[in-house]
Amino acid sequence: MSKIIIKSKISSSNFNMTTTNCFGIKKDDKITYKDKDCMVNITLTKNSIFINRENEEKKIKLKFEAGNKCAGNYIIKDLNIKIDVFTITKDIKIGKNKLFIEYELYVKDEFSDVFIYTIEWSDL
Repeated sequence: MSKIIIKSKISSSNFNMTTTNCFGIKKDDKITYKDKDCMVNITLTKNSIFINRENEEKKIKLKFEAGNKCAGNYIIKDLNIKIDVFTITKDIKIGKNKLFIEYELYVKDEFSDVFIYTIEWSDL
């Protein structure tokens, strides 16, 4: 397990870019950090990337595989509502200390937006 410095960005055609600079932990193929009020867990496997974001109000689980449609979900905790979502990964690049994902997000089978998520990390 190593402590890391993280710089992440997420943008879409409908929203301004959000940038986060923070500290995190990397253990094997798992990265964990706090983005404002959300805990973010990223798991890298041979063929997939899993991203879980959770705070007191909501939880979102997304999966990414190159060129594939992947199921996920969005949970609104206070209302006990679970919404099915899915992603279509348009581009994915995994480097030694960085990750790039461009994906389409669909909520209940309706197109939501195209997102670009990048994260870079280095040892503390």
